[in-house]
Amino acid sequence: MVVQFRSEASNALPTYAIAGHTIASSYLQDTHVDDDNETTNYGGETLLEVEDSDGTTGSPGGARINALIKINLPERPDPSFGDIAKVVLKLVNYQGFSGTNTTDETVDAHLLKQDFWTEGGVTWATMDGSIPWATTGGYYDSSTDWGFGSDGVIAAHLKGDDNPQSEVHELDLSPICVAHPEGKGKFNWGQTIPLLLRVSSTYDGSGTEDKAGKQSYYSTETTVDTGGTAINSKQRPWAEIYFENPPPEPPF
Repeated sequence: MVVQFRSEASNALPTYAIAGHTIASSYLQDTHVDDDNETTNYGGETLLEVEDSDGTTGSPGGARINALIKINLPERPDPSFGDIAKVVLKLVNYQGFSGTNTTDETVDAHLLKQDFWTEGGVTWATMDGSIPWATTGGYYDSSTDWGFGSDGVIAAHLKGDDNPQSEVHELDLSPICVAHPEGKGKFNWGQTIPLLLRVSSTYDGSGTEDKAGKQSYYSTETTVDTGGTAINSKQRPWAEIYFENPPPEPPF
């Protein structure tokens, strides 16, 4: 993961920045959970997946995979750095798939209400292999209006089959940051942002036609692609952190 500290005023990187994936790997944790395999942990997988497939008009259930991400914001690097105004999560596309009768597909980011999950233990049923979620698949905020309506969506990315491999998908998390002008945010230096990503879609078919929506990204565990070819480390997820420039002190 790359963490870049940018100034909102100049949009220029200051001298302090974490640019090495090895050094910055502790700032991000990611995995996914699968309702078809409720007790399976995927913490070591090289792809991060989200899915909502196999449902029909008459039976809207089906296969769902939710992605879980923790962004561990570093401590304030310098007293001169203002509060965080925006965090942009960047995920590199591996593959997306949409069904013929599936439309308006987005990958939506929500805040998790329970952030005690462990990457090596979490499953669809439990947070760490033993403690159950309040709601299976990840207990997330589904009601706060962050600007998309009262559905808990913080940011969304419209997906589709035409997304080229290695395209960067961005999720702007500024509504939940402490310095956001709306005043609803709370996250700042030294805190952890717990996220759940899920696919939202509209099925416009009929009868027993299946809907299908799936998106996969390279994960923090990625060193090679699924064909065994080594990949550029910059294909792993990373975040950009923007902060306010405090007003200059008056001259003495």
